[in-house]
Amino acid sequence: MPLPVDSEPHIRQRMSSNSSQQTVGVDTPVADTEGTICDELFELLYNITVAITHVTTLHIVKFFCVSVTIGSFMYEFFPIRESYFSNKHNFLNQYFVKLAWGWTMALHTPLIITTGLLQTPVNFLQTAMGLSRVLLVGTTVWFGWVEIVFHWVMQMTGSCIGDENLTDVRSCFKAGHHWDGFDISGHCFLLIYSALLIHEELRIVHQSSTQTKPSLDAVAEKQTSKENKKDKLIFLQKFFTILLILLECLWMLMVSMTAVYFHALSHKLIGAGVAILSWHVTYNIWYKMSLSPGSS
Repeated sequence: MPLPVDSEPHIRQRMSSNSSQQTVGVDTPVADTEGTICDELFELLYNITVAITHVTTLHIVKFFCVSVTIGSFMYEFFPIRESYFSNKHNFLNQYFVKLAWGWTMALHTPLIITTGLLQTPVNFLQTAMGLSRVLLVGTTVWFGWVEIVFHWVMQMTGSCIGDENLTDVRSCFKAGHHWDGFDISGHCFLLIYSALLIHEELRIVHQSSTQTKPSLDAVAEKQTSKENKKDKLIFLQKFFTILLILLECLWMLMVSMTAVYFHALSHKLIGAGVAILSWHVTYNIWYKMSLSPGSS
């Protein structure tokens, strides 16, 4: 039986409406789902990094002691075949290890500033203390040992092989010769000290974030422009935390590779020992005193 003329437009209208609803129902949740998955993966990665900061620094020290000792004995008595890491011109060595302290400062500085801005009220003193520990004390420790003490030891214990008229280490290397001196491993020192500093500072940042969490929750309840600023700061804090943990893991890997492929046993053990001693004196002794960069 043919349908009434008046009913056909209504049928077509309902079909068009159903089709539109199906299209919206398919497209809209996809974008939301993708955003949700990215957010969840980011939070998962951040939670993993926070869990790593719960590991005591003493356990990190034990790792370095075992890694350097075993790797050094392998280098001396059971050398392994060459690999990507045995080439000192590899990408990681050229652009990360040789610039290790620069990377450490470049990532720590914004993290410390961001953490200070998240305090309620903003804790300028804590921010200044954090920056002084990394930029001032840390740089002084690195420069003092590597560029002054280690260089002086090498200068006083060797001579230029290839041109005896060159009496300075840097001049000898610049001329393309080799200096036969006691070469304390600056790489071992720098990587270990940087990794320990990163771990200690991340533990401090995490403690500060935990203490100020109630204040952040209170702010989040207000739908104002401040909420978006806080969200951005929290994201940056998490982002730099993740990058620093990745950097710490890279330093741990490169210390192991340095132990296996480069330097004499005594050179690496002394470099590692000086790094651990520097960490212990600053973070376990000096920073626990009043009127130190560790006080707040």
